[in-house]
Amino acid sequence: MLEARQEMRRRTDGCIRAWVSRSMDGQPMFLLQAIYKDEESWHKSARRVSDELDSRDGGIESLLGGPPLVGLFALDPKNIDLETP
Repeated sequence: MLEARQEMRRRTDGCIRAWVSRSMDGQPMFLLQAIYKDEESWHKSARRVSDELDSRDGGIESLLGGPPLVGLFALDPKNIDLETP
């Protein structure tokens, strides 16, 4: 479910990168991150996930063991290398 959401984000205009990572110690803890061109791109992606995936599979809230930590941060493009794989 998490990877499907990140894949949809990747395919949404304005998403620069999106990924999901699992805790290295084997705990059922995941980190979902994405970089967007601007805040409107983030809103568009969130609406698309909600409309197309959450409405079909009920969303990920029922899988959470507690409240998610959510944040929105600004990123200066000169501080990230998007060319090197």
